[in-house]
Amino acid sequence: MSGIITVQSFVGRVKVSEYNIGRADWYELSHTPTANSNWNKANFIREHTMSYDTEPGGPCQAERIRDSQRLAIDNGIQMWKEQVGG
Repeated sequence: MSGIITVQSFVGRVKVSEYNIGRADWYELSHTPTANSNWNKANFIREHTMSYDTEPGGPCQAERIRDSQRLAIDNGIQMWKEQVGG
C-alpha cells in the first residue's frame, strides 16, 4: 500500500492549501491513536487546515471542507484498491 496522497484545496482557481500523506499512514489512522478512525482522520486533516477556521464561513464551513476531504481520500483509496485488485 505504498504511495503518496496529495490533497489540494482551491477557491476558484487559487490554491489555498496542499498537504501529503502516505496511503499506509492514512490506513494506520484507521486504528491509531484512538479506535475511532473518523476522528483520527479528521484530526490529521484539521492539523493541516487550521487556517480554514479564520476564512469566510468560519469553523462550521471549515469542518464541512474537512469532512469532504476525508471522504474524498477514502473514496480515492477505495477506487485505487478496485483498480489494482487489492
